[in-house]
Amino acid sequence: MHEWALAEAIVNTVLRYKEENRLLKVNKVLVKLGSLQEIEKEVLISALEEFLKMKKLKVQFIIEEEEASFKCRICGEKWNFRGSPLNESERERVHFIPELIKIYCKCPSCGSSDFEVLKGRGVWIEWIKGESLP
Repeated sequence: MHEWALAEAIVNTVLRYKEENRLLKVNKVLVKLGSLQEIEKEVLISALEEFLKMKKLKVQFIIEEEEASFKCRICGEKWNFRGSPLNESERERVHFIPELIKIYCKCPSCGSSDFEVLKGRGVWIEWIKGESLP
């Protein structure tokens, strides 16, 4: 699953950050999930827990979702991506290739599919907190 690959990349990034910043340990990590990615939060959390066990680490992951919002390039309308109006097949496609949202979503005001994603795309580490070496 995609979430397992994401979890592995997140844990490896945290470990690299720990090493590069000479931290004794990492305590907390805030991970943001753009809602457009359609990430299964529970699956991601389970995968993170498994990778932490494998690496013998104890890190608290805080997972927050950022709602996607768009702006129409034709009429200027701004709207949010609430309650995923996509069916299961469409959600799966957008999960792997978020740019496909333009095929399935239109401006609620003028019906155009010419819009930009203002926020809510991607998965990123917002911050990492840990203890420095003495």
